Amino acid sequence: MLSVCFPRFVGTTPEKWYAENCDGDWEHCYGIRVSTIDNLGWAIDIQLEGTYLEDMDFRH
Repeated sequence: MLSVCFPRFVGTTPEKWYAENCDGDWEHCYGIRVSTIDNLGWAIDIQLEGTYLEDMDFRH
């Protein structure tokens, strides 16, 4: 699992980024999933397929 912060260079908030990528199709196939994990934290899965962030390398 890759854990990263929402990058500053995206230039927006996660909510605005999601809204910008909703095109009638993308949000039905991909999107953002937020869930809790057993050690009092959150897991966030953001599917980048079909967005301008798709080919970026987010590994540290």
